[in-house]
Amino acid sequence: MAGKRLRVIHSPLHATLWESFGAVPVGLPITETYNALATGVADAMDLTKSAYAGFKLYEVVPDVIETGHIWASGAIVFSKAFWNRLSGEEQAVFRDAAIEGAQHFNALIIADEAASARWRKRRVRASLPPKIAKNGSLAHERFGLHTPTRSAA
Repeated sequence: MAGKRLRVIHSPLHATLWESFGAVPVGLPITETYNALATGVADAMDLTKSAYAGFKLYEVVPDVIETGHIWASGAIVFSKAFWNRLSGEEQAVFRDAAIEGAQHFNALIIADEAASARWRKRRVRASLPPKIAKNGSLAHERFGLHTPTRSAA
């Protein structure tokens, strides 16, 4: 990755990650990624498979290495003033709705990942690095992480 310009989200965490591999992080909004890759402003990108498919990035970057390095954790956040105005019963309703919404969103993510696999049919060359293909994510190995399981709910 030494010297390669890598499109990343505007995040110190992502920039630091790729700088540690010698890449030059280029912080760009997702809407500018296609043109940046097509014109050479960026040589590569760090992105999810569904965004890769949804923004038709396979048209300009057909080679994909599936690393499994992006793990996201969602949260619904309320202002203190709003939350404190709610009764205990209302807070419980919001908690239950947030949990239900998160479960629904997880199902949407799974469906989107399956649908986004269609980019493979467009002559995209995808690969998993051998160590990841054999052992799972390098982060799992290094930090002893386990693969999260989805509830049956």
